[in-house]
Amino acid sequence: LVIDAVFKKAAELGFKDAIVGDGADELFGGYSFMWRVTDPVLWREKRDGMCAEWTFSTGELAAQHGIVPHSPYTEPLTVEWAIR
Repeated sequence: LVIDAVFKKAAELGFKDAIVGDGADELFGGYSFMWRVTDPVLWREKRDGMCAEWTFSTGELAAQHGIVPHSPYTEPLTVEWAIR
């Protein structure tokens, strides 16, 4: 995995923390299957469903290299702002 290689290199360079993009595609429609959804109600339903059930392996991968990941897109205030 690319993200694992990034965490490994970051640890080798002495970094202890990393900002990651987990949640951005889910919140803002970054997946190509979302680009074709033209009905705003359906788009919101799909987006809200993804955000309600999201899980990411980033924390486990980062921890293996002594890195603490920080995901601004999964922070409750960011999510609240994005889904209004």
